[in-house]
Amino acid sequence: MYAVFCLILISNYAFVQGEFVFKKKCRDVDTSLCTVHNVMVEPCGEGPIFCALKKNKPYSISLDVTPHFSANKLHAVIKGDVQNQNTFSTTFTRSAEYNDLLDNTLSEGKRTHIQLQLAVDKRASGKFPLEVRVWDEDDTSHVCCSIFTVKIR
Repeated sequence: MYAVFCLILISNYAFVQGEFVFKKKCRDVDTSLCTVHNVMVEPCGEGPIFCALKKNKPYSISLDVTPHFSANKLHAVIKGDVQNQNTFSTTFTRSAEYNDLLDNTLSEGKRTHIQLQLAVDKRASGKFPLEVRVWDEDDTSHVCCSIFTVKIR
C-alpha cells in the first residue's frame, strides 16, 4: 500500500510542475486598480526566479488578482521584451485568442483566477521578461498586469 501511495505522489509531481514565479509590477499601469497576488506558470522548470520554457510547447499562466473595478468585456495579451529594453514589443498571444478562455467579466473586489495559454514560437530565444496584461474593453485604464522572467531553451 505504501508503495502505491509513493508511486501516485511521484507521478503527480512529475506531471504537475506549476510554480509561483517572482512577479514585478508593470510600469505604465495604475497598480491601485488591481492587486496581483500571484502568478503561476505550469509547467515551470527552474522556477520561481524564472521559468525555463521550451519552444512550441503549451504552457498555462494563471493570474490570481483582485480587481478594484468591474469589467464586462475583458481582453488579454502576453508580450515579451526579447531585447531587454523595456519595450515589450514582441506579442506572443493576442486577445482574440482568448475569447473562449476568458470569463470576460470581473467584479470589483472579488478575487479571481484568470487562466491564459502560451506557446513560445521559434523566433524567441534567451532570457527576457514576459508581460501578462488583462484589461477592460470599455475603459482601457482598468488593467491587471504583471511581469515575470522566462528563459527559452
